[in-house]
Amino acid sequence: EAGGGAGGGGQRLLSARRVMDREYEAEPDSLAGEQTWPTEAELAAARPAPPGARGDDDDYQRGWTGALDAESGAEGESDGEGGAAMGQAMGGYSDDDEAMDADEEAAAEEDDGAARRAYLQQRAARDEDAKFPDEVDTPVDVAARVRFARYRGLASLKSSPWHPRENLPPEYGRVFHFEHWPTLQRQALKEQAVDEPPEGRAPAGSYVRLQLRVPRRFVELYGAEGGVGQAGEAAAPLVLSSLNTHENRLAVLHFTLSLTAAAEAAELVLRGKAPLVLQAGFRRYAARPIFSEDNRRSTKHKLERFVQPGRQVVAT
Repeated sequence: EAGGGAGGGGQRLLSARRVMDREYEAEPDSLAGEQTWPTEAELAAARPAPPGARGDDDDYQRGWTGALDAESGAEGESDGEGGAAMGQAMGGYSDDDEAMDADEEAAAEEDDGAARRAYLQQRAARDEDAKFPDEVDTPVDVAARVRFARYRGLASLKSSPWHPRENLPPEYGRVFHFEHWPTLQRQALKEQAVDEPPEGRAPAGSYVRLQLRVPRRFVELYGAEGGVGQAGEAAAPLVLSSLNTHENRLAVLHFTLSLTAAAEAAELVLRGKAPLVLQAGFRRYAARPIFSEDNRRSTKHKLERFVQPGRQVVAT
C-alpha cells in the first residue's frame, strides 16, 4: 500500500497476478547428457596427490621438519632450565608450568613456521607460473597418460573448435543458459513495462507499507513491525530489493578482478579456488572461483592458476 503522508489513506498497488516465477533451477535434460565423462575410479586415479604425499617433496619437507624439531627442542630445553632455576629462587613456578609454557611456545613457533613455509611455496609457485605459464611438470611416480587424463590437446587455442557444453558434469544441467543476455534483458524490461500499468507503481516520495509472509525466525531477527524486535529493542536493518525477470535464476557469474596496490605491496598470493567473498552492489557471494585470462575476443580462455600482479583476470 502507498500513502500520501502520515495518517493519509492508502492505495493497494500490487495485485496477486504480479508474482514472479520462482523457478530457481532449470530442469535437466536427460537426452543432453550423452557425453563422455570418466568414472569415479578414473577420477580418483587421475586426481593429483596432495603436496605432502608426493615422493619428490618428502626429503625436502623432512629436512625442514627435522631442523624445526631440533630448534624447538633446543629452545624448550633452555627455557626449561631457566624456568627451573627461577622457580627455585622465587618459589612461584613449578616445573610442570614451565614445561607447558615451553610446549605452547614451541607449538606456536612451529605453526608460524609452517604458515611461513606454505606462503613461500605458494609465492614460488606463482613466480614460476608467471615465467612458464604454458608448462606443467610431469610427475616421476605417475604415468603421464594417467596424470593428464582429463587434459585435451588443441592444435590452436584460437581456431580449434570446442563446444562450451562438452564434458560438463550432469549438475550443470540445472544451470540456466542465456544465449545473449543483453537482448534478453531488454526484452524482459519491455515486457515488464507493458504488464505494469503506471497506476500500479508507487510515485516517488511516497510512503509504502509492505506486508511480507515470512517464517517465525525472520520475525525474531527483524521484528514483526517497524523494525522493532519482540523485546522492544531495535532490530537489524532490513534491505529490500526488487528483481527483474530471470534475475532469480541459477546461473554462472563472472567477475573481473585484479590486485590492488596495497595487495601487491604486501605480496599477496591469490591462488585459484581460494575462498573469496565477491560483492556486486549490495549482494555478496561466498565462493571458491576459478581464474581465467581476460580475453573477450576469443571463445576459449586459458586457465590462470594465480592472480598475477599487474594483470586482470576473470573469476568464475
